[in-house]
Amino acid sequence: MVLIPGRLGAVGFFMATWVMTFTYICGCIPAEFLHKKPAGNPWKCSQEADQALQDGDYATGIRLHHLLLERNPANAEALYHLGYGYGMLGNHNTEIYYYEKAIALGYKYNDIFFNLGMAYGEMNRLKEAAGALEKALALDPGNDEARRMLIDIYEVSGKPHKADRLKNPD
Repeated sequence: MVLIPGRLGAVGFFMATWVMTFTYICGCIPAEFLHKKPAGNPWKCSQEADQALQDGDYATGIRLHHLLLERNPANAEALYHLGYGYGMLGNHNTEIYYYEKAIALGYKYNDIFFNLGMAYGEMNRLKEAAGALEKALALDPGNDEARRMLIDIYEVSGKPHKADRLKNPD
């Protein structure tokens, strides 16, 4: 599916990217997202806070992650999960804010850059979306969703040569 804002309109582009994000994340947040930590990840969240997000109780998940940050403001994973929770509520400015804070603290994993790219895309900030998706793809070259979204952004942005390179990497 090619997501071009001009063809779908702003609402259609938002809905299509939302569906792709929802599909990519397999519902809310799959258990492995919350419980299987990337290698070398020094941050932890409470099971209760993560479970609330996993269950789709975003308000509770956000509240519990804020409580974690009161005790440890440098918990980048809690910041990442807060960003995700706010994003699921449609508050993309706040979502981006928390993702960027987590990244600044060293939380530099594929998923955060993918989600950041999706958040920027939903706000039609395509240059920033492309930058984040490029980082996601560099960290995980097999991330087909990031590749497809980046191809769409390049095509919409008048950069077909970059889109072609992603379509035909050889």
